[in-house]
Amino acid sequence: MSFASPWMLGVAATIVISVIALLMFRQRRRRRRALERIADELGFTFIPDGDGTLAARLARSPLFPKQGVTAGGRLRTTTYEPGDLLRGKVTNLIIEVFEFSSCIRTHKIGGDNRSISWHSAVLFQFSGPPLPAFEVEPKTWFHLHKFLGTPTGSHSIAFDLRPSFSSKYTLRGDDETSILRIFNDDVINYFEAEPRWITMGGQNHLLFHAPGRVIPPELIRSTVENGIRLLTLLGRLEPGEV
Repeated sequence: MSFASPWMLGVAATIVISVIALLMFRQRRRRRRALERIADELGFTFIPDGDGTLAARLARSPLFPKQGVTAGGRLRTTTYEPGDLLRGKVTNLIIEVFEFSSCIRTHKIGGDNRSISWHSAVLFQFSGPPLPAFEVEPKTWFHLHKFLGTPTGSHSIAFDLRPSFSSKYTLRGDDETSILRIFNDDVINYFEAEPRWITMGGQNHLLFHAPGRVIPPELIRSTVENGIRLLTLLGRLEPGEV
C-alpha cells in the first residue's frame, strides 16, 4: 500500500491538472468567440494575443510604469505581455480594448519575489489638445501602485468642495493647475456616477484600466461609449464628433 499510494496520488494529481487545463481552454475559447462577435458588431478588428505594435507600445508607454518603489523601499520592476485585442477607428479616434499580463518582480536581498496577474484595459488615442498627466483611482480598489507602481512625483489633489468625489476617488497628478482646469463639474459628475475603472490620461491618450480582472464582453460597448463621453467632457472631442 505504501508503494501504491504515491503512484495513485500522482495519477489523481495529473487528472485534476488535466481537467483544470481543459476547463480553462474551453473558457478561453468561449471568451474569444464572444470577443470576435463584439468586434464584428462594433466594426473593430479582433487580433488574438495582440500584435507587435501593442507589445512595443506597452513597453515604452509612460502610462505603464516599468519601475517603482515599495512601501519598504525595495525596487520593483514590471514587464508586460499583451493578450487578445480589439482595435477600431471612429473618425479620428483610435480605440483598443485589450487584455495584458503584468509580471512584477520585487528585488530584495536573498532573492526576488515575482507575481503575475491579468488585466483589462481600454485605450483611446485622440488627435485633440494633449491632456495633463493624471490618475483617477477608486478608493474601493487596491491602490494602483500595488499593481503597476506609482509614477515618480505624482501627488494627491484634494477636492474639498466635492466631498462625494473625494470619498470615492483619489486623484493624482503633477500639474495640479491644469488638472483642476479640466476637472469641471460635468467631469466630476461623470466619475461620481461611474466608480468602476482606474482612469489614466496623458498627452493624447486616455486609458481605462481594470487590474486583476477582464472586462465581460457584454460591457465592452458601454465602456467604449463611456470613454468617448469622458473625452467629450474633458474637451478633447467636440459634442457629436464621434
